[in-house]
Amino acid sequence: DIVLREQSQRKDLTGIEELADSIKQRGLYHPIIVDDQLNLVAGGRRLAAYKFLGKDTIPAQKKSDLSALD
Repeated sequence: DIVLREQSQRKDLTGIEELADSIKQRGLYHPIIVDDQLNLVAGGRRLAAYKFLGKDTIPAQKKSDLSALD
């Protein structure tokens, strides 16, 4: 249900297979970031790698739950 925002997303998602392999071997270190409407804020390559692995869920964190330091 994550919405990709065209204007703020990286256009060239390179290295997806390598990232997917890393995630498969080591796990996902950092969840993707979404806003309260589930618009993707950060993590487009991680999301693409999860899709490449055939996964339909991914750990996510809401931007509103992050502190200024996060």
